[in-house]
Amino acid sequence: MKNIFLVFLVALLWACGSPGADYLGKWQAEDGKHFVEISQNGDSLLLKITEPAYKGLFVSQPGNTSTITLPGTIKDGLLKVDGPLGGVTITYLKGSDTLLFPNFMGGNTEYKRAK
Repeated sequence: MKNIFLVFLVALLWACGSPGADYLGKWQAEDGKHFVEISQNGDSLLLKITEPAYKGLFVSQPGNTSTITLPGTIKDGLLKVDGPLGGVTITYLKGSDTLLFPNFMGGNTEYKRAK
């Protein structure tokens, strides 16, 4: 009887997983220049975002990148991130293993899990 309870408990914990587990890992935008690495940080998540470094408004220097790290929390199954320009909500699409990041011009930027 004790073993059955233990097996049931382990199966239950495995099925539930930690909130935000789907978001964990390394992600890459389709342009191949923008990356996000999401890791667990206690009860929250950390996003390490790497993108081209810009000299002016829209001119990036070849090979130069900038990286920022932002905290995130899971709320109602969505990843909420507070950043320098306000907060954003990042959505995980399980069927295509894709993250949707809202962009400033409307719409979303898709990130696929890096292999």
